[in-house]
Amino acid sequence: MKKTVTIAIPVFNGEKYLEEALHSIIIQDYKPDKVIFCDNQSNDNTINIIKQFQKQNSNLKTELFINEENIGPYNNFRRCYELCDTDFLLILSCDDRLKQATIDLQMKFYAEHPDFALVGGNASYIDENGKSIVDAKTKHDLLFEKGQILELMESTSLWIIPSSIMYNMNIIREVGWWDGKFVGQDERYYPKVLSMHPVAVLKERLVDFRLHTESDGWKDNVFSFKSKISYFKLNIASANYETSEERQKKAKKYMKKWASDKSIELGSIVWKKYKRPWTGFKYWLFGIKQNPTTVFQKKSIKTIVKTFIN
Repeated sequence: MKKTVTIAIPVFNGEKYLEEALHSIIIQDYKPDKVIFCDNQSNDNTINIIKQFQKQNSNLKTELFINEENIGPYNNFRRCYELCDTDFLLILSCDDRLKQATIDLQMKFYAEHPDFALVGGNASYIDENGKSIVDAKTKHDLLFEKGQILELMESTSLWIIPSSIMYNMNIIREVGWWDGKFVGQDERYYPKVLSMHPVAVLKERLVDFRLHTESDGWKDNVFSFKSKISYFKLNIASANYETSEERQKKAKKYMKKWASDKSIELGSIVWKKYKRPWTGFKYWLFGIKQNPTTVFQKKSIKTIVKTFIN
């Protein structure tokens, strides 16, 4: 029996890129069975674009859900999960684009690995105008068996391109979803899933992932020190999903170094580009606390020095 697939698009004021995302759905080699839109009280032309898409693609089952109030980006993602009633679910950000073979590649993988909970992939990073910046790639598919949290951290730092992930809903409904309260819920979700079921990241580029400053949560990531530090600490705490004390220590050590490197980098951006020296300095202090040896690393020294050089 053919497995059924839903593509869900959580959207808020997505008029600028939404049509590109929708076109990438239509051209799929493996056609989805349903497209769900979860609108977060958009006040631009988003709803008209969606309704026009529904009209032009009447042969495709589509559903539009409009939240009674803006529930935030992560809860809107959760809403997509709650509304899905098919075997598989892909949540596509309204500013990203699927590659033509994305669903086909994922479904072929699932045909051979039905016990995997989710499968993501690499991406072509694009700018606000759709111009290619860099292509992310790996030589081999990354297959993580149940419990390999440390290996996931070392290979991905818990970052799997969000729009590239196809969820096996027959498994995910058992695992449950994230709570939607904090930035980076997806990154802490993967270790939880992996503690119970295998996870994969394909070597193929599955999406065009857009980098820009208008995405939901971007300002929180840059300016909200408290929110970002909470994000770092919770990602480090993901090491607790490891079963042995020795592997937990290794996982925490790796994630603390990751958090330190990111904090030093972010501190420099906030200080120099956005003229918030006190916030930038606090990021540096946090980074040094997580990994004291960072002050002796050539990369960190270079980043800090560049902050003071025009």
